[in-house]
Amino acid sequence: MIDLSITGMIEEGILEFTVNGKTKSIDQFTPKINFTLKDKGVCRIFFEHKMAKYVPKRIEKAIDILFMPITGLFNILTFNVEPNWEKISVFRVSGYIYINIESDTEITFQYTVGYFNKSKECFDKPIILFSNNKCEVFQQAIAYDGDIKQKHYEFVRNVISASMWFYILFGYLFIQSISHNNYGALIILSIVIIFFSVLIGMILAKASVKRKN
Repeated sequence: MIDLSITGMIEEGILEFTVNGKTKSIDQFTPKINFTLKDKGVCRIFFEHKMAKYVPKRIEKAIDILFMPITGLFNILTFNVEPNWEKISVFRVSGYIYINIESDTEITFQYTVGYFNKSKECFDKPIILFSNNKCEVFQQAIAYDGDIKQKHYEFVRNVISASMWFYILFGYLFIQSISHNNYGALIILSIVIIFFSVLIGMILAKASVKRKN
């Protein structure tokens, strides 16, 4: 039996390695994995970067709806609405390693995520470097829009949760105006509500266009 260990760090998501049909993952909590090989010789290792999803999508949305009032209040107090669009990656790396293994072997890697490059006005491609000079590496950067979709979802969630408190305030003022027969205030408040709704719609539409571009 021969031990093959792979060690490295990754900023986000998981990096899967598959050897002889068996897949193991490296993430922020698991920097090292081990495989047991039966025979010596050339070993083919497949690797692929994936985004880790610890909470199912439906549960995540249910939690967001449940805590929306708290989230909205927090976003208003901290002005936390606009996400950092530049801190995303639109590529995922995948490929193969071919290495001739004669004894216990350790492979270390360094993974660089490709974020938005302001000077070049484009997204850099991710790069993975392996320390073992016996490795023959074939890698490619695959287009991936999951980060953009997630950031857009977070932005929409933040805007809606924050604006919800303003609509609650508008509703309270609207009821008070009706109870006091203050029709002048009703007209002004109606104009403010319409203007605010149009503004929110424009913000969400602009974010949608930005996501597609």
